[in-house]
Amino acid sequence: MDRSVAMSLKFDIEWLPAPGVRDPAEAATWAEMSLVLNGDKVSRVLDERLNSGRNSYFGSALPLAEWLVDAWPRLVHERRAPVPLREALTTRTGAAEPSIGVTRSDFYEWVGYHSLRAARDGGVVPDIRIVRFDSSSFAVRVNSDVGALAPGVTVRFIAEADARVPAVELQAELHRVIESAVARLKGVSTERVQRLRERWCAAHSEAATVAGRLGVDDETLSPDEREAIDEVVGDPEREILLGIAEGSAAASVARRLSEARTVRNDEPDAAPAGKAWVHLEETLHRLRLGRPWLTGWAAASQFRTAVGLSAMDAPAKVFPMFLEERCGWPQERQLFALTAPPTGVETVHVKHSDRTPVVMTATTTPQAHRFRLARSLYYFLFLNGPGDRAVSDSHLIQGRLSEANAFAAELLAPAELIRAHAPPGSIWTREQRKLVAKELGVDQRVVAHQIENRDLGYAA
Repeated sequence: MDRSVAMSLKFDIEWLPAPGVRDPAEAATWAEMSLVLNGDKVSRVLDERLNSGRNSYFGSALPLAEWLVDAWPRLVHERRAPVPLREALTTRTGAAEPSIGVTRSDFYEWVGYHSLRAARDGGVVPDIRIVRFDSSSFAVRVNSDVGALAPGVTVRFIAEADARVPAVELQAELHRVIESAVARLKGVSTERVQRLRERWCAAHSEAATVAGRLGVDDETLSPDEREAIDEVVGDPEREILLGIAEGSAAASVARRLSEARTVRNDEPDAAPAGKAWVHLEETLHRLRLGRPWLTGWAAASQFRTAVGLSAMDAPAKVFPMFLEERCGWPQERQLFALTAPPTGVETVHVKHSDRTPVVMTATTTPQAHRFRLARSLYYFLFLNGPGDRAVSDSHLIQGRLSEANAFAAELLAPAELIRAHAPPGSIWTREQRKLVAKELGVDQRVVAHQIENRDLGYAA
Protein backbone atom coordinates (compact mmCIF):
# COMPACT_ATOMS: atom_id res chain seq x y z
CA MET A 1 0.00 0.00 0.00
CA ASP A 2 1.22 3.50 -0.80
CA ARG A 3 0.10 6.25 1.55
CA SER A 4 0.96 9.69 0.21
CA VAL A 5 0.25 13.35 0.70
CA ALA A 6 -2.33 14.51 -1.86
CA MET A 7 -0.61 16.44 -4.63
CA SER A 8 -1.77 17.56 -8.03
CA LEU A 9 -0.92 19.32 -11.27
CA LYS A 10 -3.83 21.21 -12.82
CA PHE A 11 -4.21 23.09 -16.11
CA ASP A 12 -6.61 26.03 -15.93
CA ILE A 13 -7.70 26.83 -19.49
CA GLU A 14 -10.06 29.66 -20.37
CA TRP A 15 -11.04 29.56 -24.04
CA LEU A 16 -10.93 32.89 -25.83
CA PRO A 17 -12.02 34.25 -29.22
CA ALA A 18 -9.16 34.69 -31.67
CA PRO A 19 -10.45 36.68 -34.67
CA GLY A 20 -6.94 37.49 -35.90
CA VAL A 21 -5.65 33.90 -35.96
CA ARG A 22 -5.75 32.49 -39.49
CA ASP A 23 -5.40 28.75 -38.72
CA PRO A 24 -8.96 27.61 -37.83
CA ALA A 25 -7.69 24.88 -35.49
CA GLU A 26 -5.44 27.26 -33.57
CA ALA A 27 -8.21 29.87 -33.46
CA ALA A 28 -10.64 27.32 -32.02
CA THR A 29 -8.17 26.44 -29.26
CA TRP A 30 -6.96 29.93 -28.37
CA ALA A 31 -6.88 30.35 -24.61
CA GLU A 32 -5.51 31.92 -21.49
CA MET A 33 -3.65 29.15 -19.66
CA SER A 34 -2.20 28.70 -16.20
CA LEU A 35 -0.79 25.74 -14.31
CA VAL A 36 -1.22 24.98 -10.64
CA LEU A 37 1.11 22.57 -8.81
CA ASN A 38 -0.12 21.65 -5.34
CA GLY A 39 -2.13 24.85 -5.10
CA ASP A 40 0.68 27.14 -6.29
CA LYS A 41 0.54 28.97 -9.62
CA VAL A 42 3.66 27.78 -11.41
CA SER A 43 2.90 29.60 -14.66
CA ARG A 44 3.85 32.99 -13.20
CA VAL A 45 5.46 35.21 -15.81
CA LEU A 46 7.27 38.50 -16.04
CA ASP A 47 6.43 40.36 -19.23
CA GLU A 48 9.69 42.19 -19.92
CA ARG A 49 8.15 44.34 -22.65
CA LEU A 50 5.38 45.65 -20.38
CA ASN A 51 7.42 45.31 -17.17
CA SER A 52 4.50 43.57 -15.47
CA GLY A 53 3.72 40.16 -14.05
CA ARG A 54 0.78 37.77 -14.17
CA ASN A 55 -0.06 34.13 -13.41
CA SER A 56 -1.02 33.00 -16.91
CA TYR A 57 0.04 33.05 -20.53
CA PHE A 58 -1.82 33.23 -23.84
CA GLY A 59 -1.73 31.11 -26.96
CA SER A 60 -3.25 28.17 -28.75
CA ALA A 61 -3.62 24.98 -26.73
CA LEU A 62 -3.38 22.96 -29.95
CA PRO A 63 0.45 22.58 -29.92
CA LEU A 64 0.21 21.41 -26.30
CA ALA A 65 -2.42 18.81 -27.19
CA GLU A 66 -0.40 17.69 -30.22
CA TRP A 67 2.74 17.27 -28.14
CA LEU A 68 0.87 15.39 -25.42
CA VAL A 69 -0.57 12.82 -27.83
CA ASP A 70 2.75 12.39 -29.67
CA ALA A 71 4.73 12.04 -26.43
CA TRP A 72 2.04 10.10 -24.52
CA PRO A 73 3.57 6.58 -24.50
CA ARG A 74 6.99 7.78 -23.31
CA LEU A 75 5.71 10.65 -21.18
CA VAL A 76 3.32 8.42 -19.25
CA HIS A 77 5.13 5.07 -19.14
CA GLU A 78 8.90 5.69 -19.40
CA ARG A 79 10.84 5.49 -16.13
CA ARG A 80 14.26 5.59 -17.79
CA ALA A 81 16.28 8.80 -17.48
CA PRO A 82 19.54 9.19 -19.44
CA VAL A 83 21.32 11.22 -16.75
CA PRO A 84 20.85 11.40 -12.95
CA LEU A 85 17.18 12.10 -12.38
CA ARG A 86 17.56 15.44 -10.60
CA GLU A 87 19.85 16.69 -13.37
CA ALA A 88 17.46 15.42 -16.03
CA LEU A 89 14.62 17.35 -14.42
CA THR A 90 16.54 20.59 -13.97
CA THR A 91 19.44 20.93 -16.43
CA ARG A 92 18.94 23.30 -19.35
CA THR A 93 22.26 22.64 -21.04
CA GLY A 94 22.69 18.88 -20.86
CA ALA A 95 25.89 19.38 -18.85
CA ALA A 96 25.26 16.30 -16.70
CA GLU A 97 27.20 13.16 -17.51
CA PRO A 98 25.04 10.62 -19.35
CA SER A 99 24.54 7.12 -17.98
CA ILE A 100 26.50 4.21 -19.43
CA GLY A 101 25.53 3.55 -23.03
CA VAL A 102 23.76 6.91 -23.41
CA THR A 103 24.75 9.80 -25.69
CA ARG A 104 24.08 13.53 -25.58
CA SER A 105 21.59 13.11 -28.42
CA ASP A 106 19.76 10.54 -26.27
CA PHE A 107 19.46 13.14 -23.55
CA TYR A 108 18.07 15.85 -25.82
CA GLU A 109 15.65 13.37 -27.37
CA TRP A 110 14.53 12.35 -23.88
CA VAL A 111 13.88 15.98 -22.92
CA GLY A 112 11.69 16.30 -26.01
CA TYR A 113 9.34 13.68 -24.58
CA HIS A 114 9.28 14.92 -20.99
CA SER A 115 9.37 18.74 -21.12
CA LEU A 116 6.24 20.75 -21.89
CA ARG A 117 8.51 23.30 -23.49
CA ALA A 118 8.78 20.94 -26.45
CA ALA A 119 5.17 21.98 -27.17
CA ARG A 120 6.11 25.63 -27.65
CA ASP A 121 5.79 25.72 -31.46
CA GLY A 122 6.73 29.40 -31.57
CA GLY A 123 4.63 30.37 -28.57
CA VAL A 124 5.44 30.45 -24.87
CA VAL A 125 5.24 27.44 -22.57
CA PRO A 126 6.76 26.98 -19.09
CA ASP A 127 9.66 24.54 -18.67
CA ILE A 128 7.82 21.82 -16.74
CA ARG A 129 9.32 18.34 -16.82
CA ILE A 130 7.28 15.25 -16.06
CA VAL A 131 8.90 11.87 -15.42
CA ARG A 132 7.34 8.60 -14.32
CA PHE A 133 8.99 8.01 -10.93
CA ASP A 134 7.51 4.60 -10.17
CA SER A 135 4.29 2.66 -10.69
CA SER A 136 2.26 5.08 -8.58
CA SER A 137 3.76 8.55 -9.04
CA PHE A 138 5.41 11.11 -11.31
CA ALA A 139 8.23 13.52 -10.50
CA VAL A 140 7.26 17.01 -11.66
CA ARG A 141 9.77 19.84 -11.83
CA VAL A 142 9.14 23.49 -12.77
CA ASN A 143 12.21 25.40 -13.98
CA SER A 144 12.41 29.18 -14.23
CA ASP A 145 13.77 30.86 -17.34
CA VAL A 146 17.42 31.91 -17.02
CA GLY A 147 19.62 33.77 -19.47
CA ALA A 148 18.44 35.33 -22.72
CA LEU A 149 14.92 34.63 -23.96
CA ALA A 150 14.26 33.07 -27.36
CA PRO A 151 14.01 35.54 -30.28
CA GLY A 152 10.63 37.26 -30.33
CA VAL A 153 9.73 36.10 -26.79
CA THR A 154 9.22 38.77 -24.14
CA VAL A 155 7.65 36.64 -21.42
CA ARG A 156 9.88 35.06 -18.76
CA PHE A 157 8.56 32.26 -16.54
CA ILE A 158 9.78 32.85 -12.99
CA ALA A 159 8.39 30.02 -10.83
CA GLU A 160 10.41 27.06 -9.56
CA ALA A 161 8.98 24.01 -7.82
CA ASP A 162 9.17 20.25 -7.66
CA ALA A 163 6.79 17.61 -6.37
CA ARG A 164 5.71 14.00 -6.61
CA VAL A 165 2.22 13.71 -8.08
CA PRO A 166 0.06 10.55 -7.97
CA ALA A 167 0.11 8.83 -11.36
CA VAL A 168 -3.64 8.31 -11.61
CA GLU A 169 -4.41 11.98 -10.97
CA LEU A 170 -1.75 13.33 -13.32
CA GLN A 171 -2.69 11.02 -16.19
CA ALA A 172 -6.34 11.94 -15.74
CA GLU A 173 -5.49 15.64 -15.92
CA LEU A 174 -3.38 15.31 -19.06
CA HIS A 175 -6.17 13.21 -20.59
CA ARG A 176 -8.66 15.97 -19.75
CA VAL A 177 -6.50 18.63 -21.42
CA ILE A 178 -6.31 16.60 -24.63
CA GLU A 179 -10.01 15.81 -24.68
CA SER A 180 -10.86 19.47 -24.02
CA ALA A 181 -8.79 20.56 -27.01
CA VAL A 182 -10.28 17.83 -29.22
CA ALA A 183 -13.78 18.93 -28.19
CA ARG A 184 -12.99 22.52 -29.19
CA LEU A 185 -12.03 21.24 -32.64
CA LYS A 186 -15.41 19.70 -33.34
CA GLY A 187 -16.42 20.86 -36.79
CA VAL A 188 -12.85 21.74 -37.78
CA SER A 189 -11.70 19.43 -40.56
CA THR A 190 -8.06 19.82 -41.50
CA GLU A 191 -5.19 17.37 -41.92
CA ARG A 192 -3.68 18.65 -38.70
CA VAL A 193 -6.84 17.96 -36.71
CA GLN A 194 -7.29 14.54 -38.30
CA ARG A 195 -3.72 13.65 -37.39
CA LEU A 196 -4.37 14.67 -33.78
CA ARG A 197 -7.44 12.44 -33.51
CA GLU A 198 -5.76 9.44 -35.15
CA ARG A 199 -2.63 9.72 -33.04
CA TRP A 200 -4.67 10.03 -29.85
CA CYS A 201 -6.27 6.66 -30.58
CA ALA A 202 -2.97 5.00 -31.54
CA ALA A 203 -1.14 6.31 -28.45
CA HIS A 204 -3.15 3.97 -26.23
CA SER A 205 -2.28 0.76 -28.06
CA GLU A 206 -0.48 -2.02 -26.21
CA ALA A 207 2.48 -1.76 -28.58
CA ALA A 208 2.79 1.99 -27.95
CA THR A 209 2.67 1.41 -24.19
CA VAL A 210 5.46 -1.19 -24.33
CA ALA A 211 7.58 1.01 -26.61
CA GLY A 212 7.11 3.96 -24.29
CA ARG A 213 8.16 1.98 -21.26
CA LEU A 214 11.31 0.89 -23.08
CA GLY A 215 12.12 4.50 -23.98
CA VAL A 216 11.44 4.55 -27.72
CA ASP A 217 8.93 6.27 -30.00
CA ASP A 218 6.40 3.73 -31.27
CA GLU A 219 6.11 5.64 -34.55
CA THR A 220 9.80 5.22 -35.44
CA LEU A 221 10.36 1.54 -34.66
CA SER A 222 12.44 -0.56 -37.02
CA PRO A 223 10.84 -3.79 -38.33
CA ASP A 224 12.94 -5.85 -35.89
CA GLU A 225 11.95 -3.64 -32.97
CA ARG A 226 8.27 -3.75 -33.89
CA GLU A 227 8.39 -7.53 -34.13
CA ALA A 228 10.10 -7.80 -30.73
CA ILE A 229 7.51 -5.50 -29.16
CA ASP A 230 4.59 -7.35 -30.74
CA GLU A 231 5.98 -10.58 -29.26
CA VAL A 232 6.21 -9.20 -25.74
CA VAL A 233 2.74 -7.59 -25.90
CA GLY A 234 1.09 -11.00 -25.88
CA ASP A 235 3.59 -12.72 -23.61
CA PRO A 236 2.11 -13.90 -20.27
CA GLU A 237 5.42 -12.94 -18.64
CA ARG A 238 5.30 -9.44 -20.09
CA GLU A 239 5.75 -7.60 -16.79
CA ILE A 240 8.81 -9.62 -15.82
CA LEU A 241 10.39 -9.16 -19.25
CA LEU A 242 9.72 -5.42 -19.24
CA GLY A 243 10.98 -5.02 -15.68
CA ILE A 244 14.29 -6.51 -16.78
CA ALA A 245 14.51 -4.90 -20.23
CA GLU A 246 13.73 -1.31 -19.23
CA GLY A 247 16.90 -1.18 -17.14
CA SER A 248 19.16 -2.31 -19.98
CA ALA A 249 21.41 0.22 -21.71
CA ALA A 250 21.55 -1.86 -24.92
CA ALA A 251 21.20 0.28 -28.03
CA SER A 252 18.11 -1.40 -29.49
CA VAL A 253 14.78 -2.48 -28.09
CA ALA A 254 15.20 -5.90 -29.71
CA ARG A 255 18.50 -6.37 -27.84
CA ARG A 256 16.99 -5.26 -24.52
CA LEU A 257 14.16 -7.74 -24.84
CA SER A 258 16.50 -10.51 -25.97
CA GLU A 259 18.65 -9.92 -22.87
CA ALA A 260 15.52 -10.01 -20.71
CA ARG A 261 14.46 -13.38 -22.16
CA THR A 262 17.92 -14.79 -21.47
CA VAL A 263 17.70 -13.74 -17.83
CA ARG A 264 14.16 -15.08 -17.53
CA ASN A 265 15.21 -18.43 -18.99
CA ASP A 266 18.00 -18.68 -16.38
CA GLU A 267 15.75 -17.69 -13.47
CA PRO A 268 15.90 -20.28 -10.67
CA ASP A 269 12.83 -21.53 -8.83
CA ALA A 270 11.60 -19.40 -5.96
CA ALA A 271 10.13 -20.65 -2.70
CA PRO A 272 6.37 -20.47 -2.01
CA ALA A 273 5.42 -17.42 0.04
CA GLY A 274 4.71 -18.57 3.61
CA LYS A 275 2.73 -16.92 6.38
CA ALA A 276 5.58 -14.69 7.55
CA TRP A 277 6.21 -13.20 4.11
CA VAL A 278 2.49 -12.77 3.35
CA HIS A 279 2.02 -11.04 6.70
CA LEU A 280 4.76 -8.53 5.85
CA GLU A 281 3.23 -7.91 2.41
CA GLU A 282 -0.12 -7.17 4.03
CA THR A 283 1.31 -5.09 6.89
CA LEU A 284 3.98 -2.85 5.42
CA HIS A 285 3.25 0.25 3.39
CA ARG A 286 5.26 3.05 1.87
CA LEU A 287 4.84 6.47 3.40
CA ARG A 288 6.11 8.61 0.53
CA LEU A 289 8.09 11.58 1.77
CA GLY A 290 9.61 14.53 -0.04
CA ARG A 291 12.89 12.89 -0.99
CA PRO A 292 13.84 9.31 -1.95
CA TRP A 293 16.25 8.90 0.95
CA LEU A 294 13.64 10.05 3.48
CA THR A 295 11.21 7.51 2.05
CA GLY A 296 13.83 4.74 2.27
CA TRP A 297 14.74 5.59 5.87
CA ALA A 298 11.09 5.63 6.92
CA ALA A 299 10.58 2.23 5.30
CA ALA A 300 13.61 0.80 7.13
CA SER A 301 12.22 2.01 10.45
CA GLN A 302 8.85 0.47 9.68
CA PHE A 303 10.44 -2.84 8.64
CA ARG A 304 12.54 -2.96 11.80
CA THR A 305 9.43 -2.59 13.93
CA ALA A 306 7.60 -5.28 11.96
CA VAL A 307 10.38 -7.88 12.39
CA GLY A 308 11.38 -6.98 15.96
CA LEU A 309 14.66 -5.16 15.35
CA SER A 310 15.68 -2.23 17.53
CA ALA A 311 17.38 0.88 16.16
CA MET A 312 20.68 -0.53 17.46
CA ASP A 313 20.44 -3.97 15.83
CA ALA A 314 22.60 -4.64 12.77
CA PRO A 315 21.59 -7.93 11.10
CA ALA A 316 24.02 -7.86 8.16
CA LYS A 317 26.47 -10.56 9.29
CA VAL A 318 23.67 -13.13 9.60
CA PHE A 319 21.37 -11.55 7.06
CA PRO A 320 20.41 -14.63 4.98
CA MET A 321 19.55 -16.54 8.17
CA PHE A 322 17.72 -13.49 9.51
CA LEU A 323 15.61 -13.30 6.33
CA GLU A 324 14.64 -16.94 6.70
CA GLU A 325 13.75 -16.68 10.40
CA ARG A 326 11.98 -13.31 10.41
CA CYS A 327 10.61 -13.08 6.85
CA GLY A 328 10.10 -16.69 5.80
CA TRP A 329 12.53 -16.29 2.87
CA PRO A 330 14.55 -19.55 2.70
CA GLN A 331 18.31 -19.07 2.55
CA GLU A 332 18.84 -21.49 -0.31
CA ARG A 333 16.27 -19.66 -2.47
CA GLN A 334 17.46 -16.09 -1.96
CA LEU A 335 20.44 -15.21 -4.15
CA PHE A 336 21.94 -16.66 -7.34
CA ALA A 337 24.62 -15.77 -9.89
CA LEU A 338 23.54 -13.60 -12.84
CA THR A 339 25.56 -15.24 -15.59
CA ALA A 340 24.29 -13.13 -18.52
CA PRO A 341 23.54 -9.65 -17.13
CA PRO A 342 21.72 -7.14 -19.34
CA THR A 343 23.83 -4.23 -20.58
CA GLY A 344 24.61 -1.89 -17.69
CA VAL A 345 22.76 -4.05 -15.14
CA GLU A 346 24.46 -6.08 -12.40
CA THR A 347 21.44 -7.28 -10.39
CA VAL A 348 17.93 -8.38 -11.31
CA HIS A 349 15.16 -8.99 -8.76
CA VAL A 350 12.17 -11.19 -9.69
CA LYS A 351 8.99 -11.76 -7.69
CA HIS A 352 6.08 -14.01 -8.63
CA SER A 353 2.79 -13.20 -6.92
CA ASP A 354 2.63 -16.34 -4.75
CA ARG A 355 6.35 -16.77 -4.07
CA THR A 356 9.27 -15.11 -2.31
CA PRO A 357 11.75 -13.07 -4.40
CA VAL A 358 14.76 -14.31 -6.32
CA VAL A 359 17.85 -12.10 -6.54
CA MET A 360 20.25 -12.71 -9.44
CA THR A 361 23.47 -10.71 -9.27
CA ALA A 362 26.85 -10.43 -10.93
CA THR A 363 28.39 -9.07 -7.72
CA THR A 364 30.66 -11.41 -5.78
CA THR A 365 31.31 -10.10 -2.25
CA PRO A 366 29.19 -11.08 0.77
CA GLN A 367 28.66 -7.40 1.59
CA ALA A 368 27.31 -6.70 -1.89
CA HIS A 369 25.06 -9.76 -1.72
CA ARG A 370 23.54 -8.67 1.58
CA PHE A 371 22.95 -5.15 0.31
CA ARG A 372 21.09 -6.45 -2.76
CA LEU A 373 18.97 -8.77 -0.66
CA ALA A 374 17.99 -5.74 1.40
CA ARG A 375 17.04 -3.86 -1.77
CA SER A 376 14.73 -6.73 -2.69
CA LEU A 377 12.91 -6.34 0.61
CA TYR A 378 12.17 -2.75 -0.32
CA TYR A 379 11.16 -3.49 -3.91
CA PHE A 380 8.71 -6.23 -3.02
CA LEU A 381 7.41 -5.25 0.42
CA PHE A 382 7.09 -1.50 -0.01
CA LEU A 383 6.64 -1.16 -3.77
CA ASN A 384 4.24 -4.07 -3.62
CA GLY A 385 1.71 -4.56 -6.38
CA PRO A 386 -0.33 -7.32 -7.95
CA GLY A 387 1.03 -9.97 -10.29
CA ASP A 388 4.51 -11.02 -11.30
CA ARG A 389 7.18 -8.32 -11.40
CA ALA A 390 10.88 -7.76 -11.96
CA VAL A 391 13.23 -4.91 -11.12
CA SER A 392 16.61 -4.22 -12.69
CA ASP A 393 19.08 -2.29 -10.55
CA SER A 394 19.94 0.28 -13.20
CA HIS A 395 21.22 3.84 -13.17
CA LEU A 396 18.71 4.50 -15.95
CA ILE A 397 15.91 4.03 -13.41
CA GLN A 398 17.05 6.02 -10.43
CA GLY A 399 14.02 6.92 -8.35
CA ARG A 400 13.25 3.56 -6.83
CA LEU A 401 16.97 2.63 -6.71
CA SER A 402 17.67 5.69 -4.52
CA GLU A 403 14.87 4.72 -2.16
CA ALA A 404 16.02 1.09 -2.06
CA ASN A 405 19.63 2.14 -1.35
CA ALA A 406 18.56 4.36 1.54
CA PHE A 407 16.43 1.53 2.92
CA ALA A 408 19.23 -1.03 2.65
CA ALA A 409 21.83 1.27 4.21
CA GLU A 410 19.63 2.10 7.18
CA LEU A 411 18.58 -1.53 7.67
CA LEU A 412 22.10 -2.97 7.56
CA ALA A 413 24.01 -0.05 9.12
CA PRO A 414 21.52 1.87 11.31
CA ALA A 415 22.34 5.49 12.00
CA GLU A 416 21.89 5.15 15.77
CA LEU A 417 24.44 2.34 15.95
CA ILE A 418 26.97 4.27 13.86
CA ARG A 419 26.41 7.35 16.02
CA ALA A 420 27.27 5.27 19.09
CA HIS A 421 30.65 4.52 17.49
CA ALA A 422 31.38 8.15 16.59
CA PRO A 423 34.92 9.33 17.48
CA PRO A 424 35.47 12.52 19.51
CA GLY A 425 34.37 15.50 17.46
CA SER A 426 32.68 13.13 14.97
CA ILE A 427 35.65 13.40 12.61
CA TRP A 428 35.84 9.96 10.99
CA THR A 429 39.13 8.71 9.60
CA ARG A 430 39.15 6.11 6.86
CA GLU A 431 40.43 3.51 9.32
CA GLN A 432 37.62 4.25 11.77
CA ARG A 433 35.01 3.92 9.03
CA LYS A 434 36.59 0.66 7.94
CA LEU A 435 36.48 -0.77 11.49
CA VAL A 436 32.80 0.09 11.92
CA ALA A 437 31.97 -1.37 8.52
CA LYS A 438 33.74 -4.61 9.45
CA GLU A 439 31.84 -4.83 12.73
CA LEU A 440 28.50 -4.24 10.99
CA GLY A 441 29.26 -6.54 8.06
CA VAL A 442 28.82 -3.95 5.33
CA ASP A 443 30.98 -2.27 2.70
CA GLN A 444 32.74 0.76 4.16
CA ARG A 445 31.09 2.93 1.50
CA VAL A 446 27.76 2.22 3.19
CA VAL A 447 29.12 3.57 6.47
CA ALA A 448 30.59 6.61 4.69
CA HIS A 449 27.25 7.36 3.02
CA GLN A 450 25.37 6.96 6.30
CA ILE A 451 27.78 9.35 8.05
CA GLU A 452 27.31 11.93 5.32
CA ASN A 453 23.59 11.49 4.67
CA ARG A 454 22.48 11.05 8.29
CA ASP A 455 24.57 13.96 9.59
CA LEU A 456 26.73 11.69 11.77
CA GLY A 457 29.93 13.67 11.40
CA TYR A 458 32.59 14.33 8.80
CA ALA A 459 34.80 12.00 6.80
CA ALA A 460 38.47 12.92 7.10
